[in-house]
This record gives sequence, structure tokens and C-alpha cells, in this order.
Amino acid sequence: YFSHFYIISVLWNGFLLWHLTQSLFLGVPFPNWLHGLLSILGAAQFQGGELALSAFLVLVFLWLHSLRRLFECFYVSVFSNAVIHVVQYCFGLVYYVLTGLTVLSQVPMDGRNVYVIGKNLLMQARWFHILGMLMFIWSSVHQYKCHVILGNLRKNKAGERPFRATACRF
Repeated sequence: YFSHFYIISVLWNGFLLWHLTQSLFLGVPFPNWLHGLLSILGAAQFQGGELALSAFLVLVFLWLHSLRRLFECFYVSVFSNAVIHVVQYCFGLVYYVLTGLTVLSQVPMDGRNVYVIGKNLLMQARWFHILGMLMFIWSSVHQYKCHVILGNLRKNKAGERPFRATACRF
């Protein structure tokens, strides 16, 4: 099952989102270990006016996407008995951990705190933030509908299809 990927993503990226939210809205600095890790990844120092809001929105949407996919794994998708190679499995786990860290490394930093121009995050909102939110909502709804359709093509948890193709024999 793919639920392991999304469990890790929901927990890890939720943890990162929690720290980013606390830093943005409450002024709480990132923990030393997280700041050090972000420095290794090349965290931005005072760059870009919209980067704090952009990174916040991307991390929120990544977390929401992972939460929706976790829901789909448990309640929508019907998986076959196929197995995944251990390398692909490890890559999937590492992917969701590094994706959140990569997003967080783009946040402009002032020491261990997030740097926000004007100290008002909502004043950073631009047209592309609105467009990005609308695209995320539309694509999430569309992907969910597609997964429901694909899940309904399978008859049961064993992965049997609702129809059996028969070959014509002459």
C-alpha cells in the first residue's frame, strides 16, 4: 500500500508546517537542528518579498494533498496484490521528507526566524497566489474524482475487475 508514504508526509510536513506557522505568526524561532538542516540545504537569507507567503502556501497545500491522498488510500483506492521494489519504496519515503524541507529552505530567514517584509504576511499576497490556490483546489477535486472512478473499476479488495474479458475462439 502507498499509505506509508502519505502517513510519513502528513506527519513530517505537518510538523514542518507547525514550525513555519509558529515562526510566521508568533515569532518563534526554528529549532537549532532544523535551522542547521535548512542551512545545509541552502536556506535563503533575506531574499524575495513574496517567498514567505509562497512557501507557507506551498507547505499548506503539500500537507493538504498528502492528507487527501492518505484518505484516498484508506477509503477510495483498491489495490492489487502487487509489490513495490524496496528502492522505489525508500525513494518514495525520502521524497516526501525532502519535499517539505526543500519548500522550507526557500523561506527567507533572519537568523533562526522567518523574515517577513513589513511583518504582515497577508500584504504579500499577489495575483499568482490566488491563481495557485484556485489551481490547487481545481486539480485536487479533479484528481479525487479520477481516483474514485479508478477505484470503482475494481470489484473488491482482491483487485478483481467487475467484468471478465473472454476471448473468442473459433
